[in-house]
Amino acid sequence: MVSKDQPAQDRTDLAEDRTILAVERTFSGWIRTGLATVAVAIGMQAVFGPFQPT
Repeated sequence: MVSKDQPAQDRTDLAEDRTILAVERTFSGWIRTGLATVAVAIGMQAVFGPFQPT
């Protein structure tokens, strides 16, 4: 027999899953941005060489 609160519990479980997935997407975005920044810095170092202020 299904209780009266079961649909509410199902919605809560789904909301928790969506929240976890959103956090994972955000974390992946930050990691992607950080790695892209490092790649650009390494590429600029390779193209322009070491930077020495005058």
